[in-house]
Amino acid sequence: MPGIKIGPYEVRFYEYDLNERPHVHVRREGKQAKFWLTPIELFQNRGYADHELSKIEQLLRKNRQRLLTLWDEEMKKR
Repeated sequence: MPGIKIGPYEVRFYEYDLNERPHVHVRREGKQAKFWLTPIELFQNRGYADHELSKIEQLLRKNRQRLLTLWDEEMKKR
């Protein structure tokens, strides 16, 4: 599935969970978090400290429309 870089983070969608509401998986150095995009909200965290989650959330807010567009493009491919 497609992935993009936002700052130091790899932001990905996975085909197996496109039936869920729009969300992204954010990875860096063995850590991963899952954020809903509507609204931006942390769902799951594996390894990120709170201050880094806040930074990720800010980046996702700035890039939200781009991410939702990518999500929609992936849904159309199904």
